[in-house]
Amino acid sequence: MILVHEFIKDYLRRLYLEFPYATAYQPGASPLNNVKRHRKSRFFWLLDLRHAYQNVDMKKLANILCKLDPRHASHEEEMLVFLQKYCMSAIGGLAVGAPASPHLFNIYCGTELDQAIAAICEKKGLVYSRYGDDITISSPVRPVGQRVRQQIRQIIVASGFRVNDGKVELIDLARMKTQSLVINGVGLELGGRIFIPPQFVTRLRGLLHKGLRDLSLLHDIQGAMSVFLGLCNRAQPTATEQKILGMYQRFRELVRRAKRRRERRWA
Repeated sequence: MILVHEFIKDYLRRLYLEFPYATAYQPGASPLNNVKRHRKSRFFWLLDLRHAYQNVDMKKLANILCKLDPRHASHEEEMLVFLQKYCMSAIGGLAVGAPASPHLFNIYCGTELDQAIAAICEKKGLVYSRYGDDITISSPVRPVGQRVRQQIRQIIVASGFRVNDGKVELIDLARMKTQSLVINGVGLELGGRIFIPPQFVTRLRGLLHKGLRDLSLLHDIQGAMSVFLGLCNRAQPTATEQKILGMYQRFRELVRRAKRRRERRWA
């Protein structure tokens, strides 16, 4: 099954798909780049999609993939059967934890969700981005109004998703005690300074400890390290930063060895 999902990921990469509002699961995407889009903002509306993967409509996903690749334009039924066999969970939707699921989810949302939400945001002067199933909408000048929020919720519901109301946040940075917030692990202050919160460093060290025993965490570690490397002073790292850089170097060496073993098996 893992080999099938690696094939799917390679196939999707060869399609060279770009989704301008997605900041995960595509080249150059990271939590850091997600936050950078909102540096000039003061007002935020943060959303999380509830049980997002299981609410992906596999028939719609098959249709989307066939439209993106003209070679499969007339093979929608075959595409659906393939997705149901290798990518669908027992309760429907995409299988959580399967290697190709985040990439398929990104394509689904990039087509079904992002375009419609972004159109509303652009009309209202709002900034929109989506990191996986986390949505960030912000404004430099005024709060995200109730009417706009209702319109966006309607789009989310029409796409087959539900908002996790327990994680919804409306934030005015100027009224926050620290005048800062954390989005997908990355800190942002009023005025645009981006920083690494202490809890992010703790989480990253934990990821690296696990990653040295479990290489399947490669994507999570690469995403977190892209943030860390973008914000730490590599010329003069602190003692903690040196430890993290050393652990990451060991992790990368293990990944390289595993890749060479796979190549020898298939040679």
